[in-house]
Amino acid sequence: MSEPSFDAVLERKLDRARVRDNVVVCVFANRDYRMLLRHWLVTAAHAGCRKPIVFCLDREAKELCQEAGVEHHLFPFTGDRLGFWRHRVAILRKILDLGYSPLVSDIDAIWLRDPVPYIAGPGEDLLTRSHGPPAPPRRPAVGPPRAGAGGDHGRQGGNNQRNLRHGRSSRFTDNL
Repeated sequence: MSEPSFDAVLERKLDRARVRDNVVVCVFANRDYRMLLRHWLVTAAHAGCRKPIVFCLDREAKELCQEAGVEHHLFPFTGDRLGFWRHRVAILRKILDLGYSPLVSDIDAIWLRDPVPYIAGPGEDLLTRSHGPPAPPRRPAVGPPRAGAGGDHGRQGGNNQRNLRHGRSSRFTDNL
């Protein structure tokens, strides 16, 4: 009997991790983030996320997931930051191609509630959420500040890091 294909193995894992309406909660980790992964798994479980899938970028992260009994899939990666983002997008593309809707959490996000009930079912094809409100507009470089302009607050409060993303397998996301 031959080995199952890569897609078949991944699809079985995604099916086990599916929570509702083909939504799968995903997080990415490597050896450098083992402590954060442990923390994320605890806070996400406390918030109601009991079936995440961890995409392990190296064997050390895979071993941690095996010890914790968490669904995981090894997608090895070593490289720079841009290469990491490309690697993530390729994985998410594969998940969408298989008909699942990935809800991607940053490993440093702290879950207070399970977001799946808010995004499952018919709705948007692509969602992204910043961990804070958008930064106000910055003050122009020349001239006096405009009324209502953000001034220095734009620089201080302008963290645009995205901690939660969701994509639904659809005609729109098929063309991304």
